[in-house]
Amino acid sequence: MKKNLSKITLGVVLSSFILIGIIIASNDTNMKIEDVKGNKSELGDVSIISQEGKGLYNTKETVLSKDGFKVKKIAKGLPGVSKYSKNVVENRNLFNSVHDSNLIYEDKESIGYLGYISTDYYASEGAKFNTKITDKNLKTNKITEFDIDIINSSEEYDNARECCLVIKYKNEIYLAIGITNDINYDKNGNIIDNRNSSISIYKIGLENQKAQLFDEIKIKENVDISNGVSFVNNNKIYFMAQTYKDSGEQYLVYYDLENNKFDYIKDPVKIKEKNNSNDNDTAYSIDDNKLNIIYNDSTTDKKSTIIHQCSVDLEKEKVIENDKVYKIDKINENSQIRGFRVLDNKIYLVLNSYKEEKGISYISQSELSYNIVVLDEKTKKVLYIGQSKQEESHSATNYIVKNEEL
Repeated sequence: MKKNLSKITLGVVLSSFILIGIIIASNDTNMKIEDVKGNKSELGDVSIISQEGKGLYNTKETVLSKDGFKVKKIAKGLPGVSKYSKNVVENRNLFNSVHDSNLIYEDKESIGYLGYISTDYYASEGAKFNTKITDKNLKTNKITEFDIDIINSSEEYDNARECCLVIKYKNEIYLAIGITNDINYDKNGNIIDNRNSSISIYKIGLENQKAQLFDEIKIKENVDISNGVSFVNNNKIYFMAQTYKDSGEQYLVYYDLENNKFDYIKDPVKIKEKNNSNDNDTAYSIDDNKLNIIYNDSTTDKKSTIIHQCSVDLEKEKVIENDKVYKIDKINENSQIRGFRVLDNKIYLVLNSYKEEKGISYISQSELSYNIVVLDEKTKKVLYIGQSKQEESHSATNYIVKNEEL
């Protein structure tokens, strides 16, 4: 009996040591962040969360706030999308395979997403889209899954690109599909013209598990609506329509679910031609009924990284800023925007920076760093730059979150 008790006691002691070891390892603070300019207090009531999967059950998390910099080697994984809300975080396991925030919807009754959308084209029918709906009832926790086939009566679907958005409105799911057809590119991969574009709105019933065409609009030639700026705000579905043949201006086209109609904001958004084509150069965010679009230009100034900002008041349907320019002391040769938000007249940026090394048959990246930048939207001054020279941060998912949202 005593031997058994000794074995139990020994097991408890060993388990305690193992647990202590795990806690110490999970909160290892080898990763540091240097205050390159300003003080962390400039972050105000905002935290920057960065998460990176280091294995099947291992997620590394860093949190930067005005109170300091914390590192956890073992943390609860957040969804691998930029959408951050109480419901999304609490139901994180539902979104393990989702990588596009535009495919997530939620209301008081349920939360869900559209799965991967596959596309086929049939001359007799048009474009056929197939996807899966996954819906979780927030009251009963019941999960419903079903496949949806959608026929788009596009007369042609040649060299096309599509952009998809989903929203739940009055207990119905609405899927918007924007298609740009017959795209022609120049030798540098930039679009020079296209045949036609369209936006189709489909209503998907959770009861009958079917999709039906709700509304549709055809857009003239040489207008691209699949350029990456698309979002949902206040029961409206927005696409950025970019013209190619005239002045190259861009307009926000939207579908108003409350009034069942298409419309657009008459003020043009004027984003100047970028000097590079890196997909991470452009980012957008929506807060307080305001759309902010930024892109960085690392090539025109050897001493500075140039950030361009355009802002649109979605409620008043007015462009507030067209190409407002900020200068940041150059952190490195190149920078990519990996997170962005405008809160309380401050611009919060997550930038990954690197230097390109060109060989005979390859281009590699060196001197990688992870950077947090805070800008004053009114004065255009740089308030804070924090930097960590950790290469693994370049594959992380970043969240810029108000402390009240945590």
